[in-house]
This record gives sequence, C-alpha cells and structure tokens, in this order.
Amino acid sequence: MKRQSFPLWLLRDVPSLMGLLASFWAQIIFAMSSGNKGMRADSIGKQVHDHFALMLAHAEAKLDQTLFRQAYRRLGWPPNLAGLHIIASAKIWSNTQERLTHYAEAFRNMNRVVDAYVEDLCALQHPQNRPRRPWFDGRAALPRCSP
Repeated sequence: MKRQSFPLWLLRDVPSLMGLLASFWAQIIFAMSSGNKGMRADSIGKQVHDHFALMLAHAEAKLDQTLFRQAYRRLGWPPNLAGLHIIASAKIWSNTQERLTHYAEAFRNMNRVVDAYVEDLCALQHPQNRPRRPWFDGRAALPRCSP
C-alpha cells in the first residue's frame, strides 16, 4: 500500500492551513477530554454527543473549503471564490460516527479528493452540462476547463 505524503500545496495556503489545523485539533482535544470523562462516568451525555457532532460539522466545512480552494487553484480560478459552506451537524450518533470515518478518510487522502473535485468542476463546466447563461457571480466569468 502506497503511503500518502503531506500535501505540500497546503503550505502555500496559510489561511486554509491554520483554519484546518485549528478545527482538527480542537475536535481531537474535545474528543480526548470527553473520552476521559466517559471512562470515569457510566456514559457520556447527549449534550457531549451534540457538541462533538457540531465540531465535526465545522471541521468538515473547513476541510471542504480547503480542498475546493486547491481545486480552484489547479483550474486557474481565483481560490477566494471557494467560500465556507456550513454543513449541518448529524442528529443521530451512528450518523456522526459514519461522517467521522469519511472525514478521516478525506483528511488522509487530500490529493485524491482534490482530483475528484477538479473532475467534478470540469464536468459542470462542460458545454453539455452548463445552463444556458454562463456562470457568473458578479466578479468575473471563470475560464473554462481544458478538455
């Protein structure tokens, strides 16, 4: 199995790197402290589960923004157009666990996820899939993907 290396492109995007690390480590510290409380007590309350799900949703949103910024950069688009989109937190603990698994997988394989985002963005820009009016957000029209 090939070992994944640290994505060096992340060092160039300092705001995304700092936001990503802050959300990741805040979640890890909260999970460790809650785990210690859970080991001492009988169970962890619903409030702790809800707070963990909320922190996971924030971490997912930061990771998604970071990966989209890199995908935009690869396409030659302005990376500041990739905004932070809030992701709703899971209400059921089993959904939170599943989302945590997907988050960890995406965190480990950032380059593959960015490649998939680039393919998806190019597919959306293909003339067959585009709406009749060009995509415009008030700043400037984005260049098309090369085939």
